[in-house]
Amino acid sequence: MKLASTVSNLLCVVLFAAIALFSSPRANAEFKVPPLTGRVVDAGNVFTAEESAQIEAAILRLESATGGQMVVTTLPSLEGLSIEDVGIRLGDAWKIGNKGKDDGAILIIVVPERKMRLEVGRGWEGPINDARAGDVIRGLAPFFRTNKYADGAVWAVESVQQYVTGKEVERTVAVPATGDSNTDSESGGLLETILGVFCSIPLFALLFWCLWAIFVYVVIVPIWLFLYLIFALCGKQFPMIDPAALTGLGFLSGLGDGGGSSDSSSSSSSSYSSSSSSSSSSHYSGGGGSFGGGGASGGW
Repeated sequence: MKLASTVSNLLCVVLFAAIALFSSPRANAEFKVPPLTGRVVDAGNVFTAEESAQIEAAILRLESATGGQMVVTTLPSLEGLSIEDVGIRLGDAWKIGNKGKDDGAILIIVVPERKMRLEVGRGWEGPINDARAGDVIRGLAPFFRTNKYADGAVWAVESVQQYVTGKEVERTVAVPATGDSNTDSESGGLLETILGVFCSIPLFALLFWCLWAIFVYVVIVPIWLFLYLIFALCGKQFPMIDPAALTGLGFLSGLGDGGGSSDSSSSSSSSYSSSSSSSSSSHYSGGGGSFGGGGASGGW
């Protein structure tokens, strides 16, 4: 009887959480994906025409060097969603990168909410793992704190090109000098330092990863599956999760694609011409690339 009561109470808690999600006015709000009008999608009206051209020129250089694709977008709002969720939705809708190679990236900037994310295609999750994506995001903070959004976007594009090709890129913008070394996670600086020391010991790092993987597959996945079934029975959609990405194994799916190399000739097979200019942006389209949640997020 006691076991049955415990199970009953647990089910009530889960059902209550599901009802709360249904009743939230923004939980089920449909995010409006802006149309893919070019390499720069300035839905947040952040860039001038000259700045957009500057960013597009940097992306054209990346395309020529890697054969992949990249889009820089600004948004007026996340509409109550996490920037990670928005990144997946943009990746699914735009399909940046060549089909089968998934060699693409999307830089998302939301100025009103001071959030940013570098979403990385599956094929580039090798050269641009989550740690390197995090380096790009942290490097953007000095630009954005001084309202140099276009310069920051160019710097990010050049950083992506450098990681993918493995070759030093001649920078066209300089990182602003600032005495503020804090980031959006400055409140957790001490914790990050402790974790950094802890994870520097391979044995303990491996143990930590094993425990986290067990937690994901034993706790998070069953709970998600239960909620997914409840939502499906009610004719609703429940957000998808990628256990491989949660456990840091998302990069494995892109190993077979080669990750895109600097000497690749695949630029000719892309759905667009890398020599096209901003005047042809209206014909720009993704090449069928796939995104699996790789990348990094941050603020400034």
